[in-house]
Amino acid sequence: MQKASFLQRNTSRFVGHLFRSRVRWIKNLCIRLFVKYYNVDLSESQVQDADDFASFESFFTRELKPGCRPIDVDPSVIVSPVDATIAEYGTITQDGALGAKGREYLIEELVKEAVGEFEGGTYIVLYLSPRDYHRVHMPVAANLVKTREIPGQLYSVNDASFGKRPKLFCCNERLVCFLESNGRPLIVVLIGALIVASISTNWAGPKSPYWEEIVRHLANVSFAKAEEFARFTLGSTVILLFPETIGCFDDLNVGQSVRLGERIGVLRTEGEL
Repeated sequence: MQKASFLQRNTSRFVGHLFRSRVRWIKNLCIRLFVKYYNVDLSESQVQDADDFASFESFFTRELKPGCRPIDVDPSVIVSPVDATIAEYGTITQDGALGAKGREYLIEELVKEAVGEFEGGTYIVLYLSPRDYHRVHMPVAANLVKTREIPGQLYSVNDASFGKRPKLFCCNERLVCFLESNGRPLIVVLIGALIVASISTNWAGPKSPYWEEIVRHLANVSFAKAEEFARFTLGSTVILLFPETIGCFDDLNVGQSVRLGERIGVLRTEGEL
């Protein structure tokens, strides 16, 4: 198992200390430079002044104003769990492969176990840029039954990195969340990236960096549709995996922007297959 390099880990650790700094002039300077460089819209944030954030990290994981993201409440609809750009989406092949344009990889490589029930299903890769809202919400109401912490690299997840590393998502540190919705499985994968040695959860779960592969079985951990369940520090990626038996995604476009709570697909009923 390939873990992040000494340089990657220590760079992430240094930047992490900087981002968590509560020294007023440091955190205010970091926030203002970041807002200007990435053109961040703070009008949507609960806190709108750099002076009022406790640290850069609290700015980056900022909470949105109530009602800022309308949620499609139709129970048959799958909603976007994040503000993001669609990097990729499509059908999981009968061999369990995802990806296109020379970037093919196996679902088993991604989640580190055989999940044959997902063959023939659909997947979507959602890229969060540095300027995006960085809390992750549930695409459907679901119970969290198991997680797998997977140590790995902290490569950037931009287009240039894809060209160099076709199986990038299978190399990077990640948290695989196995869920059930009405007794049917789905998977949400949180991908770490450069300087993102921080995936934190809204339950009593693990916080990265991950030092060894660990599987945790959970009970009585459930989330309503669009409820927050995790967050990133700095930009990264979320991958949703649905078996054919539970749902499919709409006719979407790679490069299309989506926002938290927007419809991106539909759940199937038991009689539709």
